Amino acid sequence: MKQLKIAMISPYDMSYPSGVNSHAVNLCRALENRGHITTLIAPSTKKPYLANINFISIGKTVPIRLFNTQVRLSLNPLNVFKLRTILHSKTFDIVHIHEPFLPLTSLFSLMFSKSATVTTFHAFNEGRNIYKYIRVLLTPFLKLLQNNIAVSSLAKSHLLKHITIDENKLTVIANGVNLNVFSFVDDQPTCGIFKIAFIGRDEPRKGLLYLLQAFEELRKEFQNIKLILIGPANLKQYTTQFSDLLTSDVIELIPALSNDNLLLKLSSIDILCLPSIGGESFGITFLEGMASKTPVVATNIAAYQLLVCGYEYPLIPIKNSNAIKNYIKMLIKDENYRRQISDLGFKIVQNYDWKEISEKVESIYFDALKNDS
Repeated sequence: MKQLKIAMISPYDMSYPSGVNSHAVNLCRALENRGHITTLIAPSTKKPYLANINFISIGKTVPIRLFNTQVRLSLNPLNVFKLRTILHSKTFDIVHIHEPFLPLTSLFSLMFSKSATVTTFHAFNEGRNIYKYIRVLLTPFLKLLQNNIAVSSLAKSHLLKHITIDENKLTVIANGVNLNVFSFVDDQPTCGIFKIAFIGRDEPRKGLLYLLQAFEELRKEFQNIKLILIGPANLKQYTTQFSDLLTSDVIELIPALSNDNLLLKLSSIDILCLPSIGGESFGITFLEGMASKTPVVATNIAAYQLLVCGYEYPLIPIKNSNAIKNYIKMLIKDENYRRQISDLGFKIVQNYDWKEISEKVESIYFDALKNDS
């Protein structure tokens, strides 16, 4: 099998955790394990911790709000020249661009690439579709989309609703999780405290409000529980409603964690709660929770339903703090049920091993090389 030199492009600031960045980093590692050489190219405001990753930063970013999500993108024209130099000075067999329509990194990578090019589309939103508003501007770039991946059927339908791409050139390949990494993480002692964790940014679509409402009620019944919030930069928007709760020692706020530290934290918690109300195209955090053998309390949004399709994994209604409270209460009280849910989740996640996912992506790469020759 030919060894490939692969440029992996992400438009998002690598200093900040995101689903797309996690995908790009883990795909690089999986492809390296298959004998290929990868270079991750993305903007970064600070030096990110990326173990065993060949990373090139093209420069700093600025925060931008896209509908109900804040993202950090490179908008400095000088970074474009650096990107062009990288792509033209190095000999890549494959340039793999994530979210190819996002400025400036991904869109200009699509324009500058002289190699066989593969794209991956991640975006999904039940409400407004960004492609609807920019499709006219994207028309000149559509001819460059020859080898395309969507991370889910939701992301695929979201794209095709307003963008005309040959469906034969758009393959659904799911996100993945490195099961080998999770197998080496030992369970951490709980010290008599039952730990519930939330992982996500402080955005309404993540549903943190409903978890806080549920936890406030749970505290009235259980004194030995703690809520760990991983990802939110601050909780200012909740201080009025939950002033007593947020000033107590039962909530721990961790703004961000590297992937490796996140694995350690997942091994030390008892329940992972993902109360999302929508806007998820896949659900990598759900997978990571199941891979760590942690029972996951998740809502019945479309992305999570797809993940557990074919299995009787319980999901709860969105925007329902009472449902969150009752399900967490059941898990706290019934150790055997917690173990059943953990075992079921670990069974489900076997379908998403990066070993298998990277092999499918690799197949797309070799097809792209054939089409490009």
